[in-house]
Amino acid sequence: PEVVDKETDIVELVLPTGFTAASFYSGIPEPDGIAVRDDGSLLVVNEGEPQGVFLAKRGDMFNISDAFSTIGPPFESPDDILLHPDGAVFVADGNAGVIFKIPAEGGLPSRFLDRGSVPAPNNFSPFGLALSPPKFHSPDGQSGKLIIADNGFPDKMAVWIVDPSNGDIRAIAMGRVFSDGPLRVAFSPNGELFVYQNTGNDGMSRIVSLTADGRVQPFVPNVPDRGGLTIHPLTGNVYFGLDQHAKEIWWVPAQGGEPSVFASGFTKRLQDIEFAVDGQTLFVSVSGNVIEITGPFHELISRVTADVPEAHPSDTVVEPPPTTSKPRLDSSSIKKEEKKMEGGATTIVVSLVLVLLLLITGLYVTDILATRERGRS
Repeated sequence: PEVVDKETDIVELVLPTGFTAASFYSGIPEPDGIAVRDDGSLLVVNEGEPQGVFLAKRGDMFNISDAFSTIGPPFESPDDILLHPDGAVFVADGNAGVIFKIPAEGGLPSRFLDRGSVPAPNNFSPFGLALSPPKFHSPDGQSGKLIIADNGFPDKMAVWIVDPSNGDIRAIAMGRVFSDGPLRVAFSPNGELFVYQNTGNDGMSRIVSLTADGRVQPFVPNVPDRGGLTIHPLTGNVYFGLDQHAKEIWWVPAQGGEPSVFASGFTKRLQDIEFAVDGQTLFVSVSGNVIEITGPFHELISRVTADVPEAHPSDTVVEPPPTTSKPRLDSSSIKKEEKKMEGGATTIVVSLVLVLLLLITGLYVTDILATRERGRS
């Protein structure tokens, strides 16, 4: 593949203070989905020529796609890749409508799901993959299920949950509950599922949260583009890419709020973003390059100074007005206040009595003096 000028992709980047960027590997023409392995290497799918799966290490790369050609038609446009904890690898090809599986014990890949084996045979378009965590309280039971973002349309767009061992599948949500087709899925540390939807007729994408029982709630209602989605494994902050026009990465605090630009100045189309397990590195796939951004991601939440509502936000975050209410008093405080008032009233009465006594005494003394003066005269 053609080697790109990797430095051009780095020097133009604008990042927050304390963050740095470097090229992890340049040479994969159109890298898209990323899976981070325990040893720090990456599995990267390439949707351009040659289409397939690459094993990328810092400064090095191996094409491991050849085995896929033995199971039928080659990739059309692989979009995402997921590494299961048991060692199996899943690859989603949205245009072909296929999810491939490489078994944990190795060997040749197989067509795990396709348009002939799902309830939406004419529309199945898997673009994004995620793995359900223990805190995702699904009726399907244990964690480790495959979550699929299906961009099929118009009424068959869906988010599916699949047993990775046998392919049993059901829709968590399907059809018009989404404003447009799901493209990416990701989980927060507390088990909340987020879905990045495709650009709708209004030119806007949306990020929503999706409960295990299929309820859709808005999180970022208006995004002027589409792209990758990832969530910091410790803070829960949500990061998403704007891949075609703005070529930026935005982020939103875990509690919700107004999006902020995290990284800008990308010179090529953004594809996918993915955090390392420790949350210290963000991998970004752009045309011809996989970039790694490192820095104090865990500190970003402390830079949010606005009060954030508990519920998911609307288009804007409204600052609460300053409180003018008096502090509430409990019964003991009220009794104390009453005693203070009683004590104050007693003091006032005593003072008035003393003043009257002084006036009376003054008048009496004045009268005696006047009587004496008349007697002398």
